[in-house]
Parts: sequence; structure tokens; C-alpha cells
Amino acid sequence: MYKTKEEMQNMSVEEIFAYLADLVDHDEAAQNGDDSFSEWFEELFDLLLEKGMDHDDWNRFWYNRYKTEEELMKMSVEEIAAYTEELIRKAPIARENGLPYIEWFEAVLFEVLERRNILDEYEKLIQ
Repeated sequence: MYKTKEEMQNMSVEEIFAYLADLVDHDEAAQNGDDSFSEWFEELFDLLLEKGMDHDDWNRFWYNRYKTEEELMKMSVEEIAAYTEELIRKAPIARENGLPYIEWFEAVLFEVLERRNILDEYEKLIQ
């Protein structure tokens, strides 16, 4: 179902990140954190570490997948709430409150909600 460690051996870290991004965006097992994905994911992470990826690379990969401040400024509060709910549903690192998600939430999302004075409305929508 997923590429094996051997199949990914000749891929660069960036190519593996792109493959992982596609899975997180389109694969139901990946989005739900099913056992088959979780076991494979552990092997993938080990391979990335073997290839020289460090935790900063890992965090940057996830952080860069989130909408920017400029993108959020153009969205309605309902769209922002739907977007963050989808993130939590689809992205394992967001669902588990991983560091990149928390940093993005505090540095970008929260700032936009505060600046636009829509934090209370947002919080009502996501409860």
C-alpha cells in the first residue's frame, strides 16, 4: 500500500516529504492514524533521520503546510474554523498538538483572530 523503506531509499528528504504530504492530504488511513499507517510512519521517520533530517527540518515541513497570515486574513471566520478543524482531522501532527501546529496556532492563527477581533466568534464555532 505504501512505499517500502527500500523503495524510498533512493529518494531525497524533499521527495519523501512530498510523498508524505500527498498521503496526509489524500489517504484516509493516514488521516485517521490507522495502525497500518502508524507502523509505516515509524519506519519513514527512521529513514528520514538516517538521511540526515533533523527535528528542525521535520517541524519546518509541517509548519510550512499551514496557511499563511495573508491567506487567513482573506478568509471568513467560518472558513478559518473549518480549515483548523480539517487540519486537526487530517494532519497527525496537528491532531497530536505537535510543536509545528502549536507554533503556527500561537504565532499566526491566534494573531490573525485577535487582530481581526474574531477570536470569540471562532471559539464558538469550533466547540
